[in-house]
Amino acid sequence: MVHYSRNVEHLNIKDSSNHNDSETHFGFQTVKESDKRKKVHKVFEEVAASYDLMNDAMSMGVHRVWKDIFMERLSPVGNGIRLLDMAGGTGDISFRYMKYLQKLPASDRQPSHVTVCDINQNMLDVGQQRWEKYESYWIMLFLK
Repeated sequence: MVHYSRNVEHLNIKDSSNHNDSETHFGFQTVKESDKRKKVHKVFEEVAASYDLMNDAMSMGVHRVWKDIFMERLSPVGNGIRLLDMAGGTGDISFRYMKYLQKLPASDRQPSHVTVCDINQNMLDVGQQRWEKYESYWIMLFLK
């Protein structure tokens, strides 16, 4: 079961604008620190649909290898595993967890629960759509 956290906007840090607002860098721009958080959030909103493809292009696919190694080293096996994928975005780690479980012998597969949490609703929406696209596939695999 995969659960996507919703309505986590309240986790945003309160507006920290004040009269002594220092400046920082955002790409090639100099911006107020209080504006940077909003700008970063907006970038993730805008790229959510192509985020995984962008990671592929920027890392030449190495991020996928790293995530596979991460899951192998984590080796999550046991009864009632509950995976919390913080800043999980489109659910890449969660989907890898499900693929990891799929490789286990049927006798070692135990009921599990996955929660994907992210501060950016657009990223969560992409992950939710991904889950819905493959939900029946995953359910059939684990019923075998």
